[in-house]
Amino acid sequence: LFLLIRYLLKTHIYTKKLNFFICQILSIVFGFLLRAYCPPRNTNTFKRHIIEISVGFTLIYLCYGSQVSHLLYQAIPSYLMMVLLPPHLAQYGVLLFTMAYLSGAHITRMLSTDLRNSVVDVTLSSIAFNLYDGDILKRGQKTAERPRLLHLLSYLLCYQNSMVGPFVFFSDYLCFIEGREEDQVTTEEDRDLFVSIQCL
Repeated sequence: LFLLIRYLLKTHIYTKKLNFFICQILSIVFGFLLRAYCPPRNTNTFKRHIIEISVGFTLIYLCYGSQVSHLLYQAIPSYLMMVLLPPHLAQYGVLLFTMAYLSGAHITRMLSTDLRNSVVDVTLSSIAFNLYDGDILKRGQKTAERPRLLHLLSYLLCYQNSMVGPFVFFSDYLCFIEGREEDQVTTEEDRDLFVSIQCL
C-alpha cells in the first residue's frame, strides 16, 4: 500500500483522488474488521450502528472536509418530515426538499460537485417512498415503520457505500446490520451457497 501511494504521488495524482482511493481501501479493511470483531447478532445492532456512523463520518470527512456537514443539513429536515408528516405527504416533501437543496447548492456553487449529495438525495427519497409504498413493495424491500434517527444516520453514513454506492434499500441495510441476510435467500440451493460462503 505504501509503495502504491508513493507511486501515485510521483505521478501527480491529485490529493482528492488519493484520499478517495485510500478511503475506499480503508472501507474494505473496516468491513473485514466489522465482520470479525462485531459479528451480526441482535445484541450487537446498537454497536454496529455506532461503528457505521463513526467510521463512515470519518471517511467522508477525510475525503470532503467540512462539506460533510451538508449531509446532516439534508438528513435532519428529511427525517423530521418522515416523522411528522403522513407517509403520503412525506415522500414528496423529502424528494422536493432534497432536490431543492442539491439544486441550490449547485446554483450558488456552495458545494463542489464531487460531494455525494446526489447519493443522499436518492437514499433519503427512497426511504420516504418506501414508507408510503410499504404495502405495494415485495416483502424484502418494504419499510414497515418510520426509521429511528440512529438507523437513518447509520444508513446514510454507512462506510461500505458512503463514497459512491452501491445503493441499497433501507430494509436490506437493516438485514445486514441485524445479521438477517439469510432471510433474503429464497431457494434451498441459494441458502446452501449462502451458508457455505458464511463459513469461509
